Amino acid sequence: MKYIPVQLEKHEAVLTAFRRQALEESFGRSSHFQPETYLEWLAQKKRHFPEGFVLVQENDVFIGQLELAVSVYEQNMIGYVHLLYVIPEKRGTGTGRDMLQYAERLFLSHGLREYHLRVSLTNEAARGFYLHTGMEEIGVEENGTVMRMRKYL
Repeated sequence: MKYIPVQLEKHEAVLTAFRRQALEESFGRSSHFQPETYLEWLAQKKRHFPEGFVLVQENDVFIGQLELAVSVYEQNMIGYVHLLYVIPEKRGTGTGRDMLQYAERLFLSHGLREYHLRVSLTNEAARGFYLHTGMEEIGVEENGTVMRMRKYL
């Protein structure tokens, strides 16, 4: 697997397709998804933490996407996973675990000792995966739609 830095113009189609698919799988819909707004958000976030935005490639095929950032939570600097997406055919193969390890190494290289993410309460497979990798659930957010999870490094 290779981690390829996101190039917005070059990768626009795959980025928007993966984000749309992630929304559909997590929340059962993507009707509110606006590709232009998403790409603007991505450009802004990427300026602040460029190495955190990568596509995962295997045999010249994109199989996943990571969106990572540095954030503040309860007055502490933390790593934050905005998106960890793996195509359905590669789930259960260790790809997601490898991507989380990439994220953890990156966060540690920036002196961060904790990272968070939020996962849809209805996405039981993703919640189970994150729990299996050592994350813990710390609270429901966003009007009861997502669970915030964390892991100490």
